[in-house]
Amino acid sequence: MEVTTFTTFLAPFLPYLLNQGQGTVETAPNKFGEASWQKAQVVWAVLKPKVDAKESAKEAAMDVAKNPDDEDSQTVLRVQLKKLLASDEALANQLV
Repeated sequence: MEVTTFTTFLAPFLPYLLNQGQGTVETAPNKFGEASWQKAQVVWAVLKPKVDAKESAKEAAMDVAKNPDDEDSQTVLRVQLKKLLASDEALANQLV
């Protein structure tokens, strides 16, 4: 899965994964479906430690969580994720 796909997939889930309004973790499965929600949680569990460790990536994720439909915010997150995956082959392989 490429970075654009990860970003597009994760964007609507980030408000729930980062507890940024728009509902609670408990309501997410009802909104997205159980399988999609579980997949988003797995992907985020893998990415979160690396995102949290890099301030610019963390800020980009928070911006998308605040406004998941904002294409500019998604672009910034995509660039940050691309950098993270390029610098960590094991992380990239784990996500695939």
